[in-house]
Amino acid sequence: MSAAHARSDGHGAVVASPAVEEKPVPATLGFEAFDDVDEI
Repeated sequence: MSAAHARSDGHGAVVASPAVEEKPVPATLGFEAFDDVDEI
């Protein structure tokens, strides 16, 4: 469930908005991490 929730936040871009502004690189890495979780 945690992964699903995180995915929703990322897609929403609402919660990621501030994070992306602060660090755009880490935000992208987060998306990749979610993909990994999906594969697992």
